[in-house]
Amino acid sequence: MSHGTYAEQLESWRILVNNLESKIDNVPQAAADRAELRKLTDEVQRLSAEIEVASGQLRILTDRRRKAAHAARQKRLLIAAHLQGHFGFDHPGLLSFGIEPRARKRRAKKAKPSGEGTPAG
Repeated sequence: MSHGTYAEQLESWRILVNNLESKIDNVPQAAADRAELRKLTDEVQRLSAEIEVASGQLRILTDRRRKAAHAARQKRLLIAAHLQGHFGFDHPGLLSFGIEPRARKRRAKKAKPSGEGTPAG
């Protein structure tokens, strides 16, 4: 069962609390519940405001983390380039720094022509 958004629920609770104020003499047994509903409504509104502030902080922190991670990746690439320049691109010692050495390319040996150039006889 959907109750609507918190904003919609909050508005509904405020209407009930405010409209019951003038009629509370006719329904005195609801006075304590009305007071509690007013407190709960205020608490929900306060918590909603705190969530909005936290959500904004989350966005700021997420953006800062993204930028820091990008800078760290760039710095890692720069250091890897320094190490590759020092050791060479295919040096196995690069593994100790978490850098995968470039695989050496091996040339296939040329196949000797079969039977050509040999004296017949």
